[in-house]
Amino acid sequence: MDKAAEKTWYEQDGFWKIIEPALFNSERMQSAGQEVEKIL
Repeated sequence: MDKAAEKTWYEQDGFWKIIEPALFNSERMQSAGQEVEKIL
């Protein structure tokens, strides 16, 4: 069996290559500190 097929969705590099730009863009990273402060 292919090792990539054995991995769960969050362990697959291909998933993160696709989703990374949406989740971790510079605008979101810059606002992260403020968001955490709001939650706390």
